[in-house]
Amino acid sequence: MLTETAIKNAKPKEKDYKLSDDKGLFLLVTRAGGKLWRLKYRFGKKEKLLGLGKYPEIPLKQARERRDEARKLLANGIDPSEARKEERAAEVQQRENTFGRVAEEWLEVWRANKAADTAKHVRYRLDNFILPFLADRPIASAGAVDVLETLRPIEAKALLDTAQRVKIHISQILQYAW
Repeated sequence: MLTETAIKNAKPKEKDYKLSDDKGLFLLVTRAGGKLWRLKYRFGKKEKLLGLGKYPEIPLKQARERRDEARKLLANGIDPSEARKEERAAEVQQRENTFGRVAEEWLEVWRANKAADTAKHVRYRLDNFILPFLADRPIASAGAVDVLETLRPIEAKALLDTAQRVKIHISQILQYAW
């Protein structure tokens, strides 16, 4: 089994080499001096490698914890590599599915049968009252508190009709997204 001392003392050689730990975990020491955690495992009768991070950002204890998490997934019939890919894809999708992006998409669909002046007014309300507050918010996490925070400054200026219209637009955008 590896120790922190053995890891710290590992020096680069002419070729990449491995320092083995336990249960498939090893440290790959590269010619350039990098130290990378890897987990060797089998899934579906195929041997696979999973990167667990770079030493020293990921110390030995944390690498072992990550190994154990991956082995739990394997025990449940889940490929850790595929699970990580799905997790990253979900994170990317959530980051890209912002309120602002969905609002722009909604506006394009909504304005198809509307008069130009009507669409211009909605665009104005989006640009001046909605998007400054909600544009970067993930659409999946937008909720009542966000709507209230958007409406309060409008209500404070006694623009009650505008506040009502903004609330309707936000509702339509959220319904479009869901």
